[in-house]
Amino acid sequence: MSGLSATLIRLVLSTSPGASDPSAAPPPPAALVHPAGPPASTSAEGAWNAYKGTIVVSEVPIASDGHASDAAFVSALRRLNRTTLDDGRDGSWRLHFLAFLKQPAGGEKLEISIYDVATKGDRRRVHQAEIGVHPADRTLAVRDFVVSPDLGFLPGGRYEIIVGRTASGKEDVYARSTLSLR
Repeated sequence: MSGLSATLIRLVLSTSPGASDPSAAPPPPAALVHPAGPPASTSAEGAWNAYKGTIVVSEVPIASDGHASDAAFVSALRRLNRTTLDDGRDGSWRLHFLAFLKQPAGGEKLEISIYDVATKGDRRRVHQAEIGVHPADRTLAVRDFVVSPDLGFLPGGRYEIIVGRTASGKEDVYARSTLSLR
């Protein structure tokens, strides 16, 4: 798994049913996160230059290695990137994303925040999770992130995904994307 840390960090949504009931079974993981670290090849470096500050969202996992060239990786990202996702059979949405941070993480933790932005002028946080990273990381791969109506994600909704850090009440955005759900 070239270029990706082998460490998996499980994120569990604090809003999951049973989160406050210690006798309840633990909720399933919301996502598996791979701090991807600095690009390991020239193709990853080229993709970072092309997508710096953005998040590529896909319905399928995004392979960040094994591409023949910068152009091949960037082309693959263009084909995979989605701004709208259709729901699965169970009414939930399964997404994968690769965040290209505008600068190295610079610390041990970053936040993934998702805001409902369907109503103009009304920005409501639906989800937030803190994740461990390495200070030199410039990319962050999130695989198998599942959202559903019971977690506040609705069909017809529009959401802004932000990877960043909040300090002194100010959000410092490292990467962002907007996603609509159908």
